[in-house]
Amino acid sequence: MMIVSTIFCTLYGCLTLIGLRYRTVHHKRQQQLFKDKNTIQLADLSVIIPFRNEENRIEPLLRSFVNSSVLPKNVIFVDDHSDDATLERIQSVLNGLNFQILRSDANGKKLALHTGIEAVNTKYILT
Repeated sequence: MMIVSTIFCTLYGCLTLIGLRYRTVHHKRQQQLFKDKNTIQLADLSVIIPFRNEENRIEPLLRSFVNSSVLPKNVIFVDDHSDDATLERIQSVLNGLNFQILRSDANGKKLALHTGIEAVNTKYILT
């Protein structure tokens, strides 16, 4: 009886190890397959940020751009008829970085986004 239980435990252990090995190999293969498909390169990305009177709230966003080691190809700010100093704040904080400021002809966030989208020449847009 002891020999049967030893053989059973040995076979069970071997099958468990084979199963774990298969799972690891399969998982690595799946990661490799999806790695290239789910990646967006920053050179293919434009970020559009419409704003209206955001002087008091835009600072954290601007600091995140300043502190980033890599940036998207285009960062486009669209002024939706601000009457505060948001525009000046953007220009002073992002001085030296590559960004664009556009002015929307029409009122409203959707139309401001449309103005930004018209200026984009990348594959992907983040709003």
